[in-house]
Amino acid sequence: MGPWLYPALRAYGIPDSDWTAIAHLFIDRLALIIQAAAQKYPVLHVVETRHILTAAAPGTRGPDHDWQNEIHPTRQGYHKLAEKYAAAFASADAPMVMSGAAVAVGERPMIQ
Repeated sequence: MGPWLYPALRAYGIPDSDWTAIAHLFIDRLALIIQAAAQKYPVLHVVETRHILTAAAPGTRGPDHDWQNEIHPTRQGYHKLAEKYAAAFASADAPMVMSGAAVAVGERPMIQ
């Protein structure tokens, strides 16, 4: 874990051996919340991205595979995500528009 999650995991005394499972659980629960919102609001389109990026090796400090840190993908990771989003946009029944936070592929996230 890196600078985003490490302090909270330490503060709550979560054993190192549980960190990966906790991260997966957090992401899976967040996905359920988003999927429930999409069922309630049909204009919300969900693009499944949980299994697109290659995980960093356990204990890695710094960029590894598709991850810059535990929150942000690398340039390669953003490209993989962009391909998935592009395919979803191309196959949508209606035009889809991104609003709010947007990501420039291969760059740092930008807030609009």
